Amino acid sequence: MQVRAVNATIASVVIPAATTVQVGRSDTLGIQLAGTLVGTIVIEGSVDGTNYVAIAVQTVAGGATATSITVSGIYLNAFSIAPFLYVRVNATVFVSGSSVVTLGLGRTGS
Repeated sequence: MQVRAVNATIASVVIPAATTVQVGRSDTLGIQLAGTLVGTIVIEGSVDGTNYVAIAVQTVAGGATATSITVSGIYLNAFSIAPFLYVRVNATVFVSGSSVVTLGLGRTGS
């Protein structure tokens, strides 16, 4: 598996505060959210870089999938991100604090 990491810091009162990355040929996504952010983060995917949809994620411990993140932790995409060319971390609600978000993009195939 090939992996690359992208870091973004969210500490803004401007909503939405988004950081966009090109996915390339990646089909898996890991998200690490660390910090004191009080707010809501949504992981979104797009095929054209303009129109985005929420990507369902879940904690590495498993459990129910969700399309928004409100607590620090490590999350995985619940479904393949292969259809998307772009992924973004979008802070849709910001109350206070900051967070460092690390996206790990990987490819399971050759």
